[in-house]
Amino acid sequence: MPESQNWPCSTECDSLCRDLGQSVHCWLFDSTSISAEVMETCEESLTHAEHEHSLQLRTEAARREYLVAHGALRCLLGCYLHADPRELTFGRAEHNKPYLIYPGDCQIAFNISHSTGMVLLGFSAGEEIGVDIERHDPFALTAELLSAVFTIEERTELASLAPEDRVKGFYRAWTRKEAFIKATGEGLSADLQSFSVTLNPEYPPSLRLTAKYPCGQWNLHSLDTGPDYEAAIVFTGPDLPVFLKRV
Repeated sequence: MPESQNWPCSTECDSLCRDLGQSVHCWLFDSTSISAEVMETCEESLTHAEHEHSLQLRTEAARREYLVAHGALRCLLGCYLHADPRELTFGRAEHNKPYLIYPGDCQIAFNISHSTGMVLLGFSAGEEIGVDIERHDPFALTAELLSAVFTIEERTELASLAPEDRVKGFYRAWTRKEAFIKATGEGLSADLQSFSVTLNPEYPPSLRLTAKYPCGQWNLHSLDTGPDYEAAIVFTGPDLPVFLKRV
């Protein structure tokens, strides 16, 4: 996956817009270490209401993560759509998935995820999309959680991994499942036992869907976001290349 270390300048926007129809874009931000220039760009793109919301967050780390996540989303959508980031307006679907109200003829789908300072944004041209990023936490791997969210097939595959690989395998599956239910728009209302994913690194990323979901429509990819994190993206339509861009 090609990577870029730079925030897009105005001359790159046209290229980005053309390329989005031929690929799916993911942008990865480390809110703990991004430059002051990028931080300023993010903050300037936010609305007054979003600034006010950020002030209600309890910690400076949470506030910074929020500013980067929502500011970068607005800034990048503005770049793709040649629109003022502060004029974009959003609505919420049935299960709280955000979508653009203005501009109303937008052909870009987007999704957002963040975890412990890392922010992941995904964009595709007119198709459904879901992304998820999670930081490894070995204490999260409990029998109760596994039985609640993993299918028997997934638990069997996880148990087949070497003990030192199971935390990574757990989060590999978790992010793939989370990205899928975000792409479908179901979110936390979804029955996580109604589908399964591969999690063994020797197998290609894939979804095992029941009759509840249309077959042949969903594309699953894992993303290389660093040694302490797992991330995944799911989108509909053609299985286009996925480009990860770091800022």
